[in-house]
Amino acid sequence: MVLLAGVLAAERINYCPQFCVGAGLRPKAMQEIRRLRRQLGAEVERLLPGQEVVRQGLEEPSQEQARLLAQLLLAGSPDTVARRVPQEEGGEKGAYRAGAMEQPCYIHPASVLRKAAPEWIVYQELFRSEERRVG
Repeated sequence: MVLLAGVLAAERINYCPQFCVGAGLRPKAMQEIRRLRRQLGAEVERLLPGQEVVRQGLEEPSQEQARLLAQLLLAGSPDTVARRVPQEEGGEKGAYRAGAMEQPCYIHPASVLRKAAPEWIVYQELFRSEERRVG
């Protein structure tokens, strides 16, 4: 949902490269998202004549739509999902359990997700860091 919010914000100002860089978004990735959205929308419109799918601006999803999107991502990516380990289950602050890994995982210190500390996250890749944790 954080990425979707970034895409919506970039779209509102016509994918301005300076805004994208300032928001931590890659301008080329945002342009690719825009092209893919238009291509997918055109295909859906071709299959469903009379349905206008591609609109000028995306709308922010409702609470229900956001919940369904989250469920879709979680169900469709079981090997790239991590769950925050509750402290009552012995989890350290900020620790996540990812798949079959025995070691806890942590969100990168520069990530905006550290502030929100969501219960579930879908990740693209994991990497090992030698950064030392300060209590």
